[in-house]
Amino acid sequence: MAEDFKEKNDFLKSVLSTGIEQIKIVDTRAMAVFGAVGVITGAFLTKVAKIDWNMPHSPYALPMISISLLFIILAFKYTIHVIYPRTISGDKKGLIYFQDIALQTKEEYLANLKSANSEELFKNYAMRAYMLAVNNRKKFRALRVGIIHMLITLVLLIVTFLII
Repeated sequence: MAEDFKEKNDFLKSVLSTGIEQIKIVDTRAMAVFGAVGVITGAFLTKVAKIDWNMPHSPYALPMISISLLFIILAFKYTIHVIYPRTISGDKKGLIYFQDIALQTKEEYLANLKSANSEELFKNYAMRAYMLAVNNRKKFRALRVGIIHMLITLVLLIVTFLII
């Protein structure tokens, strides 16, 4: 029985470690996308600022510029959504989440930790692993949407700049 618990505990520690590494990966990728969208935005604004609106342009120029601007904003929104830290509401008896720990005094936390049995600690590990998985799924989904918006923006801007 003790060996079974140790194996499960080691497995959860591995899951937690993997989840934390995935958060680092998705955040790093999101920062790269954020930088790329920033460069695209700079190129977009530079080009738009140089447009002489007194000259005749394609009737599609202004709508394309507007749509491009919308997709730039959406790309930034989803990328920031990945990077922005997520916390849960907090539990005064929680032992793992920083949000939970911070709600307790040092003495309360130490007392709760000392009084916790192996099953409670295992449950805390399992809940942390689950929450990391949910968080990672949301982050990767937002990153995919941000990348898609960035790529659509690139295509729109290329077409827009060709018709202006």
